[in-house]
Amino acid sequence: MKFFQQADAAACGGRGKTSPSRQGTNLLSASVEPVSQCGAVPRTTSSSRISNIPQRGPGRAARALASACILLVALAAQAQTVNHDDRVWRKSVRRYDRQRMDLLHQVDREAGAGPFQPEWGSLENYQAPDWYRDAKFGIFIHWGVYSVPAFGSEWYPREMYQQGSAEFKHHRATYGPQTRFGYKDFIPRFRAERFDAAAWAELFRDAGAKYVVPVAEHHDGFAMYNSSLSSWCAAQKGPRRDVIGELAQAVRARGLHFGLSSHRAEHYFFMSGGRQFPSDVRDAKYASFYGPAHPGATRENQWDGHPDAAYMDDWLARTAELVEK
Repeated sequence: MKFFQQADAAACGGRGKTSPSRQGTNLLSASVEPVSQCGAVPRTTSSSRISNIPQRGPGRAARALASACILLVALAAQAQTVNHDDRVWRKSVRRYDRQRMDLLHQVDREAGAGPFQPEWGSLENYQAPDWYRDAKFGIFIHWGVYSVPAFGSEWYPREMYQQGSAEFKHHRATYGPQTRFGYKDFIPRFRAERFDAAAWAELFRDAGAKYVVPVAEHHDGFAMYNSSLSSWCAAQKGPRRDVIGELAQAVRARGLHFGLSSHRAEHYFFMSGGRQFPSDVRDAKYASFYGPAHPGATRENQWDGHPDAAYMDDWLARTAELVEK
């Protein structure tokens, strides 16, 4: 596994300004087995968990880099105060406690085994791989449920709940109020019936790309892979296919480097606008998808909203699951 560091919020799907804790620390991975993390990443409960996320396959020695970088961002952050919405979300995902803890225990067992530790001095020894320095072109992909409304940008799921926004007005005029038709209701329409991983991979190769990095989970909280930690994923809803798994197999079969990007961290606050007026975000029945929807992060404070320990444990487990898969 090889990673490289890129101080560019836009590369990770960020919009507007990055907060001080995020500048220069966004990771975009593009290699054989990486997972990059986008968004403000808060304090975690265990530094040993972060120092070396487990991974199968070649390049075991470098697998600690991404998790160590994530920890460095985490140490600069302060968690939000736990509120009622956080507690409702915790209850809604309790069914996955065993799977989550199994993954976290695996991280604990393997933490520290690699050459990189969660400190700047350790990371200073890292060098970008030769293949990446030689590569002139790669593909970064945003594709998900937000492609159904196809209005604005991949931030439609947030903006449709921001009163007064163009997306808010478009949504109400096109689909009705958010109590009747929320973001979750786009999922059955996201069928991906024409998705052909082999055709995509051949197009990328023929275009001269050397690496392909799809977003495994955007801020909207819908995982594009077969997750054991949530039913809100492409393998169980919408396409009912492991989109990321299919693409990974097709890309690697054609000799290209394959990476992943996870934007899960910012899901913590992403749907918070739906707390401010009657919408399905307020419905506890959908807390496992929309939640926690914590209101602390805004444009005004440069998205300075940092999840609590419980959310971060779930985030770390999802990251470990991606690396393992």
